[in-house]
Amino acid sequence: MQAIRVHDYGELDLLILETVAIPEPQPNEVLIRVQAAGVNPLDWKIRAGYMKEIFPMPLPFTPGMDVAGTVEAVGADVKAFQVGQAVYGELKMGAYAEFATAPQDAIALKPKTLDFVQAASVPMVAMTAYQALFDYADLKSGQTILIHAASGGVGMFAVRDHHQRHCPRRHSDGHGGRERKALHTSSAPERTARCCTQEPFIAFINNWSLD
Repeated sequence: MQAIRVHDYGELDLLILETVAIPEPQPNEVLIRVQAAGVNPLDWKIRAGYMKEIFPMPLPFTPGMDVAGTVEAVGADVKAFQVGQAVYGELKMGAYAEFATAPQDAIALKPKTLDFVQAASVPMVAMTAYQALFDYADLKSGQTILIHAASGGVGMFAVRDHHQRHCPRRHSDGHGGRERKALHTSSAPERTARCCTQEPFIAFINNWSLD
């Protein structure tokens, strides 16, 4: 198969297209025929070596975490998926290839409402938003929270996660009304702040009432 490989940390020109063996799924893994792979800031930071103290990678490696595709084969212990099913998920690495393996608990069936490219854009930003709000901030129903960059990838999922917890929220975004369209269907109280350049941001937010 063909795969994008990184043999040394550095700039974009170190991404090399190579022919490598198709990986064999372990007993609890699924082999995915990749239809689309997401590109996230973390991907290029790992490639550049900025994250090597936190995410050390054995060189060479195939980058890419977000993936969408079809199940090509399943390991002996896999019960949740069958060959031919459309799936998506987040890998530890390896999405920039024609085939990739994933633990069965790292993927899910692709929603029918999303195509493969759309599905590949979801996992990391959706997980980041959920973990930030509920695993780390321990957000509870009725609490108010400020979401920066509400029209960005993580921001849009954070806003929608709020909807299920019925939390009042404030959004800030430098792109004017774009986030308003995304939030139009939400029933929970919300306020949207546009680009604020005339006064300190903290003062602007502190004076911004939900009433």
